[in-house]
Amino acid sequence: MAGLMLDWLAASNPQPQKNLTWPEDLSKKQQHAADVLKTWPAPGRKLEFWRYSDASRLKKDPLKPQTSPVDAAHTADHQVVVVVSDEGVSVPDNLPDWLTVEPIQASEQPRWSPLDQTPELVVQAANQALFSQGVAIKVSAQAPAEARILLRYAVKEPSRWTYVRNLVQLAAGAEVVVDELLVSGRINVNNFYQIGEKAHLKRHQQVILDDQQQHISLQHFTLAGEARVTTQHRHQGGDLQHHVHWVDFSGEQAEYQSGSINKAAGQSHISDIVVVNHARKNNRSEVTHRSLADDSASVFNNAKAIVAKGADGSEIEQDLKNILLSNDAKIASKPELEVYADEVVAAHGSTIGTLDEEAVFYLQSRGIPLDLAREMMMVSFEQEALVC
Repeated sequence: MAGLMLDWLAASNPQPQKNLTWPEDLSKKQQHAADVLKTWPAPGRKLEFWRYSDASRLKKDPLKPQTSPVDAAHTADHQVVVVVSDEGVSVPDNLPDWLTVEPIQASEQPRWSPLDQTPELVVQAANQALFSQGVAIKVSAQAPAEARILLRYAVKEPSRWTYVRNLVQLAAGAEVVVDELLVSGRINVNNFYQIGEKAHLKRHQQVILDDQQQHISLQHFTLAGEARVTTQHRHQGGDLQHHVHWVDFSGEQAEYQSGSINKAAGQSHISDIVVVNHARKNNRSEVTHRSLADDSASVFNNAKAIVAKGADGSEIEQDLKNILLSNDAKIASKPELEVYADEVVAAHGSTIGTLDEEAVFYLQSRGIPLDLAREMMMVSFEQEALVC
């Protein structure tokens, strides 16, 4: 198995970081994570999370330098901008009183959040063994209504993976908006969100890539009682995107709501996977995906909810809709429910189709050109997944 690990990680050595002081406890835990990783299978079609994607692309080397079409024009609205670059992490000097931001290795907060021991997360687990930068963010209950933080990734090195781990903690009653924007770089990021009682996280993830870029992410949310997470994802283009959203309820009366827009064209492969663990009573999850694939691109949607024994009062909704824009495009869409409790309200559905040609014809009959009519239909389709 070690050979398999070294094979798929051949192009995945982390970038060396300058002047990095690494605590002994983290070094030991990372070594242990590396030892565990060696016993796991390499990513590939035998793993459910990689069954419909091309894991061999992880070994591509070198990649051409690319920059996302989306840059930092959005930063003006953010009170705090945290930048991950080739030099490491930069944080503003003057932070508001409601916010604490520290390098992950210097933080006194819990900085090690182990992943669930499943080989399905093998690529995300590589982050545990190899991460070399990141931040620990703590938001207090005194955060104002307009509190907003931007995590911006701008790494110039196109081929070597940059492994980033961030911890975001919301105190009880805190509210904040966290935006995540990829500008450039080959990034493997694990974000751990710990949401306190009655706290509310609103989050936006925007990953719009050129055809040579790759991006791997894990978003791990832990929600205390009456906490809320509302998270919006836009994944577009790139050579390879692989996103996992993992949700754990640690209290009752909490709510997780996510909306994803996935747009793949050319030879792009995009995977968007949501796993929600309803381990406590009276929690609610709602997952909405809208995906489009054109040319020879592929999209994989998976929404899975697991309701534990005794987790009565759980409410689950999964709505996955997909549009194929060419004969060679592929979409796999899989809503799943594992229910071990008695009193559960659950609804799930998935469709794969094409654009409504009758609706397109109607728009044309009103004088709208064909290309514009198709674009209007696609925009309307995407808007169904907007949750924040």
